[in-house]
Amino acid sequence: MPRQSLSQLETAHLKCRSWAHAWDYEVSYVERVGNSRILELHLHCERCDGYRIDTFDRPSQPRLISRKYVYPEGYVVVDLKRWGGRRHFNQSVQGELFSRFTPSKRKEKRAS
Repeated sequence: MPRQSLSQLETAHLKCRSWAHAWDYEVSYVERVGNSRILELHLHCERCDGYRIDTFDRPSQPRLISRKYVYPEGYVVVDLKRWGGRRHFNQSVQGELFSRFTPSKRKEKRAS
């Protein structure tokens, strides 16, 4: 599989990778498992359309027991080692994001 280019990533995905997700509460469930109850919170990212499901062991005194992410198509980047590792990839993502918000020198000169 060819390496995905940062320029191909959606701006919303770059924002979430750089600044964290914009989670909003969507729904929760309380289920019985044997003699205990578990609480599931479903969160939705308003920016990239991803989902996070947090599962807690007791609704009264919650303790996180699992977390699952469901990412939108195009968000997941396979084989970060090919990008130089997570740290290098994250720096590259920030550079790409900032380049999208920074006017080019040519545009700056025209505006003045």
